[in-house]
Amino acid sequence: MSRTIRLYGFPSGVTAEAVVRLLENETGSGSVYAVRLRKAKDGRRYYAIVQFDTTRNAEFIHDMANAKNLYYGASYLQSWEVAHDIVPNPRVSLHTFENIKLDFGCKIATNKLFSFWNMNNVSVDFGIGLRKLVCRLKYDALEYMLELSYENIWQIELHRTRGRAAKHLLIQMYGAPRISKKVIRSSGQAYEDHILNYFMDCDDQWVRTTDFTPSRAIGQSFALSLELPHSLKLPDFRENFPGYEEIEGNLVLEIGPPYSCNPSLGPMVFPPRGVNVPYDILFKLHSLLQLGHTVSASNQQFIIEGKVVVAKNPCLHPGDVRVLKAVDVPELYHMVDCVVFPQKGPRPHPNECSGSDLDGDIYYVCWDKELIPRKQIKPMDYTPAPPIELDHDVTIEEVEEYFVNYMVNDSLGIIANAHTVFADKDPLKAMSKECIELAKLFSIAVDFPKTGVPAVIPPQLYAKEYPDFMEKLDKPTYQSSNVIGDLFREVKDIAPHEGSITPFTRRVAKRSYDPDMEVDGFEDYIEDAIYYKGNYDYKLGNLMDYYGIKTEAEILSGSVMRMSKSFNKRRDAESINVAVRSLRKEARAWFNEKGTGLDSGADDVYAKASAWYHVTYHPDYFGTYNEGLNRDHFISFPWCVYDKLVLIKKDKASIQLSSLGRQFWDGLHLS
Repeated sequence: MSRTIRLYGFPSGVTAEAVVRLLENETGSGSVYAVRLRKAKDGRRYYAIVQFDTTRNAEFIHDMANAKNLYYGASYLQSWEVAHDIVPNPRVSLHTFENIKLDFGCKIATNKLFSFWNMNNVSVDFGIGLRKLVCRLKYDALEYMLELSYENIWQIELHRTRGRAAKHLLIQMYGAPRISKKVIRSSGQAYEDHILNYFMDCDDQWVRTTDFTPSRAIGQSFALSLELPHSLKLPDFRENFPGYEEIEGNLVLEIGPPYSCNPSLGPMVFPPRGVNVPYDILFKLHSLLQLGHTVSASNQQFIIEGKVVVAKNPCLHPGDVRVLKAVDVPELYHMVDCVVFPQKGPRPHPNECSGSDLDGDIYYVCWDKELIPRKQIKPMDYTPAPPIELDHDVTIEEVEEYFVNYMVNDSLGIIANAHTVFADKDPLKAMSKECIELAKLFSIAVDFPKTGVPAVIPPQLYAKEYPDFMEKLDKPTYQSSNVIGDLFREVKDIAPHEGSITPFTRRVAKRSYDPDMEVDGFEDYIEDAIYYKGNYDYKLGNLMDYYGIKTEAEILSGSVMRMSKSFNKRRDAESINVAVRSLRKEARAWFNEKGTGLDSGADDVYAKASAWYHVTYHPDYFGTYNEGLNRDHFISFPWCVYDKLVLIKKDKASIQLSSLGRQFWDGLHLS
């Protein structure tokens, strides 16, 4: 049975929130993940598609309804199983704590925090592998969500004293958490009306916003404190976060300013000595990589004449696709592998193509007659909004406000995704009213860094469901009936899901195990090697599960073929590499520890490395790790000390070569 059921028998006027309250009264708070209310065919009653957090809760309500013990008012409810979930891959939190007190401020001493702002009744979630801290709270009748990623955490300290009713988890940050507020959107359509739909945690319910606290306390603070009941069992931070420390003693909270002049307490960055920086702003710059152009091996040149279709990416408005006439101009024969636009005319052709200004844009040019559109739409007016002009010199406060507005109003991705959804749903495709409006908003959003005018997306233009070919696995999806949907499903059924990477099986282990890697005395280190191999595999598997990476080869090489839709290959590649390097470093630290198998004396590092290899590759140890977790047998563990393994193999090869030489000379009797 799945986590989703259908309940029939609700009267008219029922709301999704009422259904949630009814069911969670039986299964517990937070057990209902999503609800969709729809009118039944008889027109008198409503039915609800309900997705629970676990199969157990779904079965409980299903059995309760079929036993005629589940009522809504005077109406008893009937239940049926549903094969597909509303949200196919919901996000889960392994550790959730309610009614927590949250303080933002600055650590001014080992056991003291200046609290600049606090809030009670906060819900705190720790994601899988403790990769993200999420705080949910209500302030001024609005719901807010604060997301603090693993990469933004500098240090975690647990302050506690025996006999005290509370303990404090102090988290020092490199950067402020990401702030979002919950919005209620309704377009009057059943599939979008919040009265008929409920989602516990849907991205579309949350919109980025700025610091809502008085005096912008969150943005000015670089530490937060969670006041927890002393008896509350916390996750194992030491297992997942190296910068974790437990301090005996209570944390003192005082009202004060959110800063400190002691650089040892905060992740402060100073300019080089002798360099005066006018602003206390730190920017993290990524590498700039410029790619060259690969020239074709053929020297043949030809001129295109006649009708051609020209477009530029992105191409959202139907008028962005231009049908032009290519002409032969002998004076331009020296220019090859390019398209040359005329300077004269009522409007520049590049400007007609998505408002291009020839600043490195990539064009699509096609002269295939079968692909040239028969109908041409009038190009959109891409005249940007006038920039905001000031009658005074720009102040640092205005610069700060500009950067914040840019981050909050960066809506290009949301608009582009919504355009794809509406183009797939509407028979008019990109010429539909919604797509035309989204194309205009996209143009405004593109110019926002230059003009300062943000693109405001109306509620009815937000996407609620996504076609399957967009692979939004953590959001509601539907099966696209268009050509791209058919192609997607055809390719998805044919293409191998795991690529060409061959898993490490027992048969492969028998074939690949190298006896040359065995060193005298390696048996003394087998017990420790098994223990460390289990820890390593568990942590590596958790990283793969968190990022949605399927194979060990992908996460180690950084060449990820597919990962969870909650992450982005380009954006999160650095985080993955840092996590893998950290795990390797931790494994090398284990290797350097004194083993438990010997009573005294120094460890034999080569015998220890040999034991690490043995418990990884020997067939007798295949399948003995990560039991019950349905994970592959990982083989990267011993290669954390690859230098020792290489020397072992070299020494064995040298000995074998020397022995072979002696046998050769003995055979010739030339001793």
